[in-house]
Amino acid sequence: MNRELVKLRRFYLIAVAIICLVIIGSQLVLQNSIELQSDDSKVINIAGRQRMFSQKLVKGLLAAQYAPTEQDRYLAEVKGILNKWKSSHEALQFGNSELGIEPLQSAVIDSMFQEIAPFYNQMTSSVETASLKLENGEAIDEELSLLFISEAEFLPRMDRIVCQFFKESSQGIFSL
Repeated sequence: MNRELVKLRRFYLIAVAIICLVIIGSQLVLQNSIELQSDDSKVINIAGRQRMFSQKLVKGLLAAQYAPTEQDRYLAEVKGILNKWKSSHEALQFGNSELGIEPLQSAVIDSMFQEIAPFYNQMTSSVETASLKLENGEAIDEELSLLFISEAEFLPRMDRIVCQFFKESSQGIFSL
């Protein structure tokens, strides 16, 4: 009988140890998943801000052109927004350790960034050229025209990228 009690106690301790290991293991998996979802929310937020930045660039240049007394302030704002826009665009594709963003892992989103590239590049070029021209007192009608055309193409494509980031993030949640 004493021997059976020892076996039962050993069995009980092993069972409790296994249950504890399963609980600890599942907690580690959940913590890792929560951390990944936090990273996803950063990426989705930055991608969404890209749309806002593109609109602020256009608005800022228009304001700089039509409010000459405030032109320096508007141009400084445009340059700051342009820098954020460019660094965010690169971070979304190639990662950025300072922002805590990993390089892009999705072939679908990568192809979407390839599709948006000509409009992004045209907008960047138009903003840079327009800023220089305004500083030199030159007209920027051509740059604004190109900017309006490119922005009209950029915005819906960037919106689809944001939606795809969200979709892929949501798929990660449901795969748990």
